Amino acid sequence: MPASLIHFDEFSLDCDRYELLRSGRPVKLERIPMELLILLATRDGNLVTRQEIIERLWGERVFLDTEHGINTAIRKIRLVLKDDPEKPRFVQTVTGKGYRFVAGRANGNAGKSVLSAVEAPSRPQLQVEAPGVSNNGAANSRKAVALSLLVGGIVVGIVIALALVMRYRTDPPVQRALTRITFEPGLQIGTTWSPDGRFLAYSSNRGGKLDIWLQQANGGNPIQVTHGPGTNWQPDWSPDGKYIAFRSERSDGGLFVVPALGGAGLERKVSSFGYYPTWSPDSSRILFQTNRWGAQGGNRFYLVGLDGLPPRQVLGDVLKRNHADARSAAWHPDGKRLTVWIWNLSGAVYGDEIRFWTVTIANEEVRRTELGPQIAAQLHDLSLTGQPEWEDDARFRWAPSGDALYFERTLRGAKNLWKLKLEPLTLRATAIERLTTDADFDMEFALSRDGRRLAFTAENPNRRVWLFPFDPIRGRLMGGGEPVTSTSVEASVSALTHDGTKLVYAAMRAGRWELWDKSLLSGQERPIIADDNIRGFPTWSPDGKFLAYWHVVPSIEREQLFIWSAETRTESPASPAGDPGLHWNHIAFDWSPDGRYLLDSEDSPATPMAEIWRRPAAVLNQSSEAPRKLASDPNRNLWQPHFSPDGKWIVVEGERLRPIGDESRLFIIPGSGGELTPLISNDESDNQVHWDDKPRWSQDGNTIYYLSDRSGLFNIWGLHFDPAKGKAVGRPFQISHFDNPDLMVPPAFIGRFELSIARNKLVLNLSQRDGNIWILENVDK
Repeated sequence: MPASLIHFDEFSLDCDRYELLRSGRPVKLERIPMELLILLATRDGNLVTRQEIIERLWGERVFLDTEHGINTAIRKIRLVLKDDPEKPRFVQTVTGKGYRFVAGRANGNAGKSVLSAVEAPSRPQLQVEAPGVSNNGAANSRKAVALSLLVGGIVVGIVIALALVMRYRTDPPVQRALTRITFEPGLQIGTTWSPDGRFLAYSSNRGGKLDIWLQQANGGNPIQVTHGPGTNWQPDWSPDGKYIAFRSERSDGGLFVVPALGGAGLERKVSSFGYYPTWSPDSSRILFQTNRWGAQGGNRFYLVGLDGLPPRQVLGDVLKRNHADARSAAWHPDGKRLTVWIWNLSGAVYGDEIRFWTVTIANEEVRRTELGPQIAAQLHDLSLTGQPEWEDDARFRWAPSGDALYFERTLRGAKNLWKLKLEPLTLRATAIERLTTDADFDMEFALSRDGRRLAFTAENPNRRVWLFPFDPIRGRLMGGGEPVTSTSVEASVSALTHDGTKLVYAAMRAGRWELWDKSLLSGQERPIIADDNIRGFPTWSPDGKFLAYWHVVPSIEREQLFIWSAETRTESPASPAGDPGLHWNHIAFDWSPDGRYLLDSEDSPATPMAEIWRRPAAVLNQSSEAPRKLASDPNRNLWQPHFSPDGKWIVVEGERLRPIGDESRLFIIPGSGGELTPLISNDESDNQVHWDDKPRWSQDGNTIYYLSDRSGLFNIWGLHFDPAKGKAVGRPFQISHFDNPDLMVPPAFIGRFELSIARNKLVLNLSQRDGNIWILENVDK
């Protein structure tokens, strides 16, 4: 009979309770991966075939995509166990057959398993012969005395041992129950508690698009709160229980409130802009931000009430005075102060990203939370120096008692939830604890009003590069796409060669970012360079023989532009290196049609706004021609420059900060450089901001394709262009409709995604998002 409790390494697997623990703490693992792990672990190292897995886990339901299901389950198991498929410690793949659980069988320990079943320990019996009448009374007496001394010594030893244990013991980790409360396919995200803790509201796409739903915290059937067109998400329940505030993409977007029990037509718009609304403790005001996602420059914060008055900006002077940017903000429990998570600060050490300031609303008095060297060292030891994993972390909340902050933190490819203990008066940090340790993205969390329970979404974001058949002349997707990168890696920025035969993409593998090239003809893929340096933003030369990319040495944080040869598979610098530790970008986005020049965006401490430069496409110091600046704007960062096919024009993305949020627009300049001309007219007096990004030319130069959130979520749009006049023709037209988490461009990762067009192909980074809501108990302990 299989053991009910199995130990391996730092893990414990309770087969009866369907529970996996790491160092005594629960680790989330969904039903299918959990059943597969139990099946493998209870087979004592024997091979489990894929057919047996299908029969045990799915039975007769052969209509399911069981092959994909097995691969996904194995991937989730390996992520949770942090198991490398190339050098497995736990799960070994037997190619073409199945899998074997190998814990304790590596390093020559074949046949000797470290797995153990926990049974009730047998109580040791100490048998003492009582003295009595005997033919050898003296001898028996001496034996009795000796035995008594032995027993007394044992007792004394036990007492001393217990005293030492009590003196030097460490408190065991707090046991916290972890319960899953939603079980549907798709995405359930952005949870918020009712004041009495009986209900949860969250956004779900169970109806075909994201809407606000409500259900009991202990289960039950959900009730739809919002209806009608548009995506509705980011809900927050007012402390008095009357309303739910949320972000909606209907009517050009904005913030709305709806009665907590819902009702068609009862929604009320309170702001024409903003994201992530949060009610004040007294339910009188709503705090919100202008940024769509996390660590993005220029985030601004506003307060709005239900009195019909326009939103009022807060925290602006504090951030400006300290040359700081903020990821997000939250109410302090006293309702008189706001806390901001600072992510960019002049003079700060790169990677020093856990920084909270608490600001009094009335007089903007600032109190900084000090981590202390021990907590800072603990975070540093867990970090991957130079890896921008944490750039999208933004959500945090106060404990109602004011003695703790809860926040999300990405480490080694997984986003988990953390707790920072504070002294309520000084706000000095005293301890830090990692509350969740699994390999999912634990995010969009909410704390119950009593501070005891944490509800959050465990999301499984499957980010891959997708290829679609595409007619660039008519601007049409000609069929459904297919992923061309593996589910085992998080694929990021990508680019196609002009002939559409090769792909390069960035991917997170083994905790570090790497560039890989893949043949779309043979399917073969290899790393560009296998080392610990970071490479990103790749772009192919017109003939597909060279690759330009951004290059960083993490140990010294030196950024530089490199060129790589596809024939020799070697790289060489193409620009001067930035000063170590200083932000200094050389990002090449395109090559000139003749392959002689690189078109790049450059910014440095001396030029805070990114400018467009033309640089010789040659190894550093091998060209006598100096780089030349083509365009700049004192109020805009200029990114994503791309030559038209004839080289006469350059399309550019220009971003700037408006009072109601960041805006990105497309501009055109002559190929030789010059003034920026907007491609799309925009009413500067309106209260809408759009983000147009990743402009790309059709092969005939008559159409520009790009990503835009004009429909609420990011999609592919097109704009006709007259090369003779250098002007846009007509209005933008939408091409794709990725409006569901089943397949979408997530706005939080737009900076890591790219659009690439070649002949009859279109390549785009897309995400398949699914996730359910869990509740973690006793987080206040």
